[in-house]
Amino acid sequence: MTRKQYRKSSYVISVQVDTDKYVMLHGYSGAMDIVDKNMVLDLERHTFFDETVFDKETFDVLCKRGYLTSRTEQEERLYVCRMAKALRQKDSIVCSAFTFMVSYNCNFKCPYCFEQKGTANEPLMATMSKQCVDACFEAMEELQQNKLKRSTKIALFGGEPLLKENVPIVEYIVNEGVKRGYKFYAVTNGYDLDSFENVLSPERICSLQVTIDGMEILHNSKRVHKTGYPTFAKTISNIGLALRHGIFVTVRFNADKTNAEQLVELKRYFDELGYTKNRKFTIDVARLVNYDEKLEPSQKNLFFTQKEFIQDARISNFEYGCHDYSTYDKIWYSIKNKTPLPYKGTFCGAQTSSYVFDPFYKIYPCWEVVGNSVHQIGSFMGGKILWNKDVFSKWKNVDVASFDECLLCECALFCGGGCLAKSKIHCTQMKGFIENAIRKIYKQKFIKTKNYE
Repeated sequence: MTRKQYRKSSYVISVQVDTDKYVMLHGYSGAMDIVDKNMVLDLERHTFFDETVFDKETFDVLCKRGYLTSRTEQEERLYVCRMAKALRQKDSIVCSAFTFMVSYNCNFKCPYCFEQKGTANEPLMATMSKQCVDACFEAMEELQQNKLKRSTKIALFGGEPLLKENVPIVEYIVNEGVKRGYKFYAVTNGYDLDSFENVLSPERICSLQVTIDGMEILHNSKRVHKTGYPTFAKTISNIGLALRHGIFVTVRFNADKTNAEQLVELKRYFDELGYTKNRKFTIDVARLVNYDEKLEPSQKNLFFTQKEFIQDARISNFEYGCHDYSTYDKIWYSIKNKTPLPYKGTFCGAQTSSYVFDPFYKIYPCWEVVGNSVHQIGSFMGGKILWNKDVFSKWKNVDVASFDECLLCECALFCGGGCLAKSKIHCTQMKGFIENAIRKIYKQKFIKTKNYE
């Protein structure tokens, strides 16, 4: 009888956390363990393994945890491929996510905004009507008929959803949504937020994302009001107003090489205002992405690459962490609750059950492609949803296994294949986020159990 040959799995991730200690994670088995340096070196230096390399107990544990496998590289890839498709199907049937593109209009003219203000066919200067809102709710009922769970939140997006002139339609949206059991969160520049006090509450608009891109002078140069008015002071004041109404506020800090040095100073400013004492306040540091390929090389160099963003100490060591696709939170949750590592077959809900409704009765998979007819997956006028089947398939039938270069990566099921709206211009560099998360958790002494030495 031929003995099985065992090799190191192609999906092992090793993170050095101390002079002689590593945390080893597996890309599909759910395992995570502290090991000593010699074990990592032994796994690296041998091609095949049996009980002569490790003692029987250690060998058996390594096999059980998935670090050693009898599968070939091709068999492992096929296994991950099947997992990815199963995970995508699961996410597709559990619950839908809905966004109302309240308006394409905006009172800011931020130089880095990804949204185009028009197409070849129509100017994108429209706000939802009550009839459109009613049609949105009808479409949502149809889309949720076969879901295991009913969605309970709706996102408000734009343009700028919370424009002063949008108060009547936003109040209508919220009132109609509350009748149906929904709460709302909004992605807003926060400038006109004080006009929306009637709908800011834990039961109505219960959560906000507001962008602050640095201290006052720098922020005002990046977050530019169309009239030329400075935006920093009013936005900061409105964040305080929202917190007083008892709702969650995430300050989005879009980091590039011009403002990263102000991150700590901005946090101190929030300390002085008392915002950071509020458990409903947090800061999310995200990498600013360049959407303008026409920029001069000197201007392009002001943007972080994904690798630079991960490695910048000002960002990686920031108290609130950074926009790491929830990598830290998921790993910490797994450790805290003693559950297997969580995996996903897709990058986000755009590939499974996310739908964005716009004022023209069009449906998009993702708010980063709104207004671009190339990515319109359907329409919802007249009480009926009509799908653009080819476009729908390009978004909803795609997972990490659809990309050969991703399927070969040990982080495939942590990453999900990257953002479809951006995947042609960057990789998520997920391994860097995993390394940062593991080292931070280890330093905080949250990883305490040594499985074997």
